[in-house]
Formats: sequence, C-alpha cells, structure tokens
Amino acid sequence: MSVSSHGHGHSGHHHVHAHGADAPHPAQAPGWSLLRMTVTGRLLVAGALSAVLWTLVLTGIRP
Repeated sequence: MSVSSHGHGHSGHHHVHAHGADAPHPAQAPGWSLLRMTVTGRLLVAGALSAVLWTLVLTGIRP
C-alpha cells in the first residue's frame, strides 16, 4: 500500500495527513442521517415537507 501525503488548506489553517491510495478520504460519521431517525420523526418530516410542497403548488395555481 503506497501512502500519499498532501496538505489541505482551510481559510489559513493548514494541516498534512497521510493515507493510502485505496481510501483517499476515509469515511466520517454523518452528523445527521434519515436512517437513524425514529419512524415517528420520519413521518413528521414527511408531513411537514408535504405541507410545504402543497402550499407551493396551491399558491402557484391560484387565479
């Protein structure tokens, strides 16, 4: 496994890290995931999104 080293600059902050070519950027845990939500939470999000979209549709076709 060859290891490449390179730096990334983020608004003045520079750091160097090394990793193998087979995994150029290792996976990081997501901060938010739909799959980790409860069924009730998913239904609430779906209902809210549906209400917003229907509001847009109904206001768009209003004479």
